[in-house]
Amino acid sequence: MCKAKVKFKQFGKDALLSKKGLKDKEYRIKPEYYEYYKNLYLSSNAPSIYNCWFKTLVYAMDKDNVAVANFPSEKTFDRYLKKDVSPALIEYLRHPCDKVLAKDLSNLETNECWCVESYQFEFPVKFKKQTFYPWITVVKDLKTSKWLSYFVYHSLIEIDHIFQAIYYALIKYGAPKEVIIKNTNFHSYINSVGKLKKADIKFSTFRINGAMASIGINAKFILPKILNIKSIATDLKNLEKPKADINLFELKNVLDDYIENSINKKYFRSKALAGLNPNKFWDKTYLQQTYLDKNELKFLCKRNANMIEIGRNGIYDSITGKTYWSKKVGLSTGKKVFFRRDIYSDDDIAVYEAHNEKFFDFARYIPPTPALAKNLEDKAIVQDSIKRKRWVQKQVKSYLKGLKEIPIEEKLGNYKVAYESDKQEDKPKYRNIIIKMTSMDKVVKQIKEQEQLEKERNELISKLAKDLM
Repeated sequence: MCKAKVKFKQFGKDALLSKKGLKDKEYRIKPEYYEYYKNLYLSSNAPSIYNCWFKTLVYAMDKDNVAVANFPSEKTFDRYLKKDVSPALIEYLRHPCDKVLAKDLSNLETNECWCVESYQFEFPVKFKKQTFYPWITVVKDLKTSKWLSYFVYHSLIEIDHIFQAIYYALIKYGAPKEVIIKNTNFHSYINSVGKLKKADIKFSTFRINGAMASIGINAKFILPKILNIKSIATDLKNLEKPKADINLFELKNVLDDYIENSINKKYFRSKALAGLNPNKFWDKTYLQQTYLDKNELKFLCKRNANMIEIGRNGIYDSITGKTYWSKKVGLSTGKKVFFRRDIYSDDDIAVYEAHNEKFFDFARYIPPTPALAKNLEDKAIVQDSIKRKRWVQKQVKSYLKGLKEIPIEEKLGNYKVAYESDKQEDKPKYRNIIIKMTSMDKVVKQIKEQEQLEKERNELISKLAKDLM
C-alpha cells in the first residue's frame, strides 16, 4: 500500500494499473533499460531492487517519455537479471567486502569442533512413485574437513535432519566439545516439480541448544560467510548426476561411495598439509574418545510423521516398510504411539506414548514372515514368529486366570436389577428439539416481511387510485 501511494502521488492513476498479460513491445524490457538497471544493481553497496528500478524508470521517462503504465515492474527486472546472472555472482558483486574471515585452526584438536550444514540437491529422486528433490545435512570436522556423517532425506528440511546427522557422527566418533550450525534458516527451496519456491524455513535455536546441552555439547550458530571452511556445495560439485529413476536408498549408496573415495581422499592444496587428505589428517591427529550409548541418543533420531496404533504384529514403519516388536509392544495392541528411528539401519526404535510423549519402550526389527519356508533362514524366521505369538497368548491366559470369576447367579441377579430399574424409568417418547435461527435465517425472514409489507402497500395504493377514479 505504501508503494502504491508513492506511485499514485508521483505518476498518477496510470501507475496503479495492472500490467499483467501485456505482450506488446512497449512492455518488454528494452536492452538499453536492462543494461542501465543491471549496472545500477550489480555494483558495490548498491541500493535495493525498487530503488534501482525507480532510477531506471526516471531514466526512461527523461529519454523516451515512457508511460508508467507500459513500463515493466521491478519484479520483471529482477526476474530477467536472475535468469542472466547466477545468485552467487550477484552476491559477490553487490557485497565484495563480505569475505570469509581467515581463522587459525592450529589451536583446535581433531574432533573437538564440528560444523553442520544443509543443502538441497538439484536433481530429483523417486520415493513411493513420487518425485522429490532431496536434502542433505552434513557433519564435518572443523580442523580436518573430514565428512563424519550425513543424512539424506526426501522431505523438506527440518530440525530432525540436523539431529539425525549429528546422531550418526556421535555413535561413530564420540562427542565433541562444540557444534557449529552454519545455516538455520532457508528462504527458498525446489518443489516436487523442479520450480524454485519462496519459503521461510527457520529452526528453533532453543531446541538445538537444549538437545546438545543434554549430552554435554555446546552449540553455536554462525553465518556461512564468517566460517573458514568450504561449503558442502563445493565438495559435491563433481558429483555426477544420477539416473532419473533413482530412489532414496540407491542415492545413499552413491553418496557413500563418493564421500569415501572422493571427498575424504582428496589431497589438500596447502603447503602446510602437503601429502595429506582429510582421512590421513584425521588418522594422524585423532585421539580416542568416550562413546555414548546408542539407545541414549535415540531422541536425536528422526520421528515418524503421524501417530500410529500398535498392530497385531507390532509397529509398522510406512517409510521403510519394516515392522518392530518388543514384549511390551506385543501386549499393547491398539495403543497410540510415535517412534524415532534410523531409517537406514535395522537398529532398535524408541517408542513414545502419543498422549504425553513419554518414553514407552525400545522395539527391535523383525523380518517379514515368509509364506513358504524354503531354507533354514526362513524356518528360523517362522519359528521366531510362532514363538512371539505363543508368548503373547500365554501372557493373556495368565492374566485371565488371575481375574475373579463371577458366579452365574450373581450375573443373573445383576441383569434382573438392571432390567427392573430400566423399566421403572418414565422415558419420554419424543425428544424436545429446539431449533435456533441463524443469522442468515433472520436476514431471510426480514426480507420476506419487507416484501409482504411492500405488497400490501401496493395493493392499498391501487385500491385508493380506483376509488379516486
